[in-house]
Amino acid sequence: MTGYETTPLGDAVLDDLGRLKGTIRLSTELRPVVEYVPFECFDFEVDLLADAEVVISTPDNPLAPVARADELMREAGSVSVLAETVTNSTLDSQREAVEAGQEAEIVLSEHLLEMIAADDRLAEGFRALLRSGSVSAFRYDGDVPLTLVVYDGTTVGYDIVDDEGFPRAAIISDDPIVVEHGEELVRRYRTASKPLSSDPFGN
Repeated sequence: MTGYETTPLGDAVLDDLGRLKGTIRLSTELRPVVEYVPFECFDFEVDLLADAEVVISTPDNPLAPVARADELMREAGSVSVLAETVTNSTLDSQREAVEAGQEAEIVLSEHLLEMIAADDRLAEGFRALLRSGSVSAFRYDGDVPLTLVVYDGTTVGYDIVDDEGFPRAAIISDDPIVVEHGEELVRRYRTASKPLSSDPFGN
């Protein structure tokens, strides 16, 4: 017999080294935006994000995180959303997805709903979603700590924004524990929220 075989302990060491390498990569990629990442909201070990996809806003491509979120939104057959921020682009992508058969539940903060109401384009896009019959939306009377989307129950995307609400990064994971965390956050805020009518702005 030639070559070497690892023992179970050796396999465990290799797994740990692989996870450490991923965590170091994550730390390096997030360094430009680390001050905006809401780690206090992550009720899981951060090393579970070692294999996560990280998309960073750059001077050459400032909307890269939004473009990736739009792509995931268009491809998903179902989504659960907890939202403190939104862009016209992502709302347009979700409307396209809903028209193609996507089912969605959306929990919005009171602040975000007020922001949508003040923007004619956002307001009309949001009305279109609610009138589709495929979207259940809820208003949380208060702020929510972050914006996230669970896609098809298998992937979660965390939108990282700066103090002005500008998209700085997206963290995308298919780790089952991380996905369950995202689903639990949506459930937690939905339970404390009120359902929205098809015309939440009353005109």
